[in-house]
Amino acid sequence: MKINYWAILLCAIVNVLLGMLWFGAFREPWMSGHDLTPEGLSSMENPMLPHLVSILTAIVIAYIMSMIFRRMCVCTLRDGLLTGAGFGVFGLLGTIVLNLYAMRPFSLSLVDGGFAFVQMLIFGAILGAWIKK
Repeated sequence: MKINYWAILLCAIVNVLLGMLWFGAFREPWMSGHDLTPEGLSSMENPMLPHLVSILTAIVIAYIMSMIFRRMCVCTLRDGLLTGAGFGVFGLLGTIVLNLYAMRPFSLSLVDGGFAFVQMLIFGAILGAWIKK
């Protein structure tokens, strides 16, 4: 199996779309949990920077997942979903622990960690199903 760069690109695109949907739907609890206001967000010095870093991070994560999938012979949609869910659990649990130490509300952990879980689930499905041989 070879690295499928088209699948990695698709993961990056899905990351942007999922982020827009997810954080649009959970905007209020996310902002409240991080003590942010719309005014504070609009005064950000470089508002594009988080978006660019998010895209680059998605590419790196998808590439690393693809390398791991190749070594593990994950090459079906089902295997990709299951393995992606495992990656997602790491993200969810890590977010819960970090937010506990930061004394942030548990609802914030569900928003941020839930995004990580769904993101990895989708990345796993794409990378597992779209194998380049």
